[in-house]
Amino acid sequence: MQNKIGIWIGIISSLATIALAILTYSLNSQKQDVELKLEEAKSQLDEKKYLIELSKEKTERCEFVNKLLPEVLKKDKLNVTLATNLIKLTLTEREADSLFAGFASSNDPKVKEIGTNEILSIKKQAETASALEKKGFDALVSGRYTDAVEAFESADRTYPTFHQVYEISGLLRKYKNQLNNETIKKQVFKKIVSDYGWKAPQEYLDKLTELSR
Repeated sequence: MQNKIGIWIGIISSLATIALAILTYSLNSQKQDVELKLEEAKSQLDEKKYLIELSKEKTERCEFVNKLLPEVLKKDKLNVTLATNLIKLTLTEREADSLFAGFASSNDPKVKEIGTNEILSIKKQAETASALEKKGFDALVSGRYTDAVEAFESADRTYPTFHQVYEISGLLRKYKNQLNNETIKKQVFKKIVSDYGWKAPQEYLDKLTELSR
C-alpha cells in the first residue's frame, strides 16, 4: 500500500514539475512577446518623433528662405548675392535645385537670369564637391584618415549641404585618432554606410561594408 502511495506521489510530483515547466515556458514566451511588442512600439514612436522634428526643421528653413526671397529681387547686386548664398546654405541640394529651376522658368527676365546663373553655380559647386567627396572616400578606404577628413571638409566648404559630407567629416574628425583600432574602425564604417550614405558613390559604400565585416 505504501509503495502504491509512493508511486502515486512520485507521478503527481512529476506531473506537477512538468506542468510548472510548461507554465514557466509559456510565461517566458509571453514575456518575450510583450518585450518585443514594446520595443517595436518604441521604435515606431521614435521614428514618428524624428519625422515630426524633420518636418518642423524643414518648415523653419522654408520660412527663413521665404523671408529672403524679396532680397533676391532687389537691384543691389550685393544683396542679391548675399540672399542667394544664404538660400543655398539653408536649403538642401535637392531643394535649392528645385527653387532655382523654378526661378529659371519664370517669365520675369530678372528672376529667370538669377535662376539660370544659380543653377550653373550649383552645378559647378556640386561637381567640385563630388570630386572632393570621392577623394575623401578613396583616402578613407586606403587608411589615409587625415587626408579623408581634409577632403570631406573641403567638399563641405565648397558646397554646404552636399550629400552628407558634413556628417562624415564630423564623424571622422571625432574618431580619427582611434581608427587604427579595428573595432572602432568597423563601427565608424558601418555608421557611414547605414546613416550617412545618401547619394554617396556606391562603389565606396560597398568597399566600406566589406571592410567593416
